[in-house]
Amino acid sequence: MSPKAGWQFWIDRGGTFTDIVARSPDGKLITHKLLSDDPCHYKDAAMHGIRQIIGLPENAPLAEIIESVKMGTTVGTNALLERKGERTVLVINRGFGDALRIGYQNRPDIFAQKIELPEQLYERVIEVSGRVGADGKELVPLDLENAKKALEAAFKAGIRSAAIVLMHAYRYPEHELKLGRLAREIGFTQVSLSHQASPLIKLVSRGETTVVDAYLSPVLRRYVNMVQESLEEGREGKESRDEIEKETEIGQKKIATMGQKEKLEMRQKKIAENIAGMEKRMKLKEVPGSCSCSPAEGLRMQKPFRARTVSFPVLPAGSLEQLQLRKWQGQEK
Repeated sequence: MSPKAGWQFWIDRGGTFTDIVARSPDGKLITHKLLSDDPCHYKDAAMHGIRQIIGLPENAPLAEIIESVKMGTTVGTNALLERKGERTVLVINRGFGDALRIGYQNRPDIFAQKIELPEQLYERVIEVSGRVGADGKELVPLDLENAKKALEAAFKAGIRSAAIVLMHAYRYPEHELKLGRLAREIGFTQVSLSHQASPLIKLVSRGETTVVDAYLSPVLRRYVNMVQESLEEGREGKESRDEIEKETEIGQKKIATMGQKEKLEMRQKKIAENIAGMEKRMKLKEVPGSCSCSPAEGLRMQKPFRARTVSFPVLPAGSLEQLQLRKWQGQEK
């Protein structure tokens, strides 16, 4: 970031709304609120809100005028609630493969006849031979050879995140460290070790925290990287923006020299291109039924025909009638 005083942003990205508090270089405080998810208008609410406050168009440089961005986000919480985290494998001591599923046997409803256990975040369990006692002595040597085969099988299945949880690793992490190095050599992009994620006694609570870390860290990392790249990409694309501005200026001069007929033809061509583009983006589904009305003319029919349900964000000016004529099939105009 630039050492000079620039824009400062504090952002709360929630599941429904994103709230932004900005401080301009002259000390003025500005607040802004927008939807967290609106794919028809922007890719990310935080970056779009920043551009709206500053008044910059998309792809304009940001890094040179922003001093700091501090963000709190529920991206991880939403991924956890919706079960949209990273595919994860649990690596644990042999004989303890179901320890996290069993948990502490808490019974909120002691008389419930049907116990519904929560869905586990990991999709595969690897039990490894190797055990360290509470005093730090190695009771069973770590079997890295079989652990490697099991991790390679998980990696081939498309899993890229590993949660490694071993007994007494909060004090004696040597076995976890060896398994962590092995997983990274195989290619796992996220390796969470319990003695690093939660260096506390008790296998279950430490294991649950480690699994959550492995499950959500990649999601948060991707989002943070996206924000960082969005802030820095303007500096890298400066030359291309200058070229775009130059081409736009040339195009405007060319339009100024056109006659009315040429301008009309160009406008009709642009409308046709917009309609073609919309057709690719529309969600079209053919359904049998009868037509009750037409958006353009209020046409009413009752005889069966093949219609299409059309979903689109915005219609360009002057194209509604053309779109209606092209989409309604088999009826009298």
